[in-house]
Amino acid sequence: MQGCSTTDPALTIGLAAAASGRLARQSMTSVSHGTISQGSNQVGAIGLFNLSPDSKLTRYGNSGVISNIPGAVVQDFNSNGIQQGYSEGSNVNPVLEMTKMIAVQRSFESAATTIQESESTLMDAIKTLGPST
Repeated sequence: MQGCSTTDPALTIGLAAAASGRLARQSMTSVSHGTISQGSNQVGAIGLFNLSPDSKLTRYGNSGVISNIPGAVVQDFNSNGIQQGYSEGSNVNPVLEMTKMIAVQRSFESAATTIQESESTLMDAIKTLGPST
């Protein structure tokens, strides 16, 4: 089984779980210190790290982040840990973002309509005045 190295700054939360077809058929549980179990067998672990406030995070792959300063492994699981059945929020308010997107779409449509009307007016003026000689 793979684990998260304490010298590896690449993951703030690193998932090292076994991935096989048999895991999907059985229920999995986790405890606050990050152990992932299936029945009585430990199948993985989630590494928890504390990052310095001075750390700069950059994207890694699809959903990870890399810190420029190595994180410290969490030792106190009374105030830090994980809970099964919860998911972390994305810091995005989808209703607000959809509202902003609709406003931008309407502005775009208004600008496109204005351009079409301006072109139509110019074409009518050309037809009325006739071709130049």
